Amino acid sequence: MRGGGSLWLRAETLSYFILVSGVLGDHISTGMVLSTPGLYEANSRVALLISMGLWAPLDTLFVILGLLIPYISIRASRSPFLRGLLAYPLVHGGIRLGATLWNLILLTL
Repeated sequence: MRGGGSLWLRAETLSYFILVSGVLGDHISTGMVLSTPGLYEANSRVALLISMGLWAPLDTLFVILGLLIPYISIRASRSPFLRGLLAYPLVHGGIRLGATLWNLILLTL
């Protein structure tokens, strides 16, 4: 039982790390892409948020919620079923890491 707990702790830490690194990577690489002549933000909603100065604040809010909701829920309940909440930071971060990779590919073309 004890070893399984540490495995879940490592999985939880990895999920949070993927979320934070994915969002940071997306922001940094998007900034690099937008500073390159001829390249632009293809997602019209993100472009609107960037133009309004709201992209970073909203992403910060989503990251904070993506970290706090699973963290607090898992510890408050102690139910093993709530560990499924780790899917959100894992999937969100994975998608954003994909966007980071795509931005880096655009920069090399």
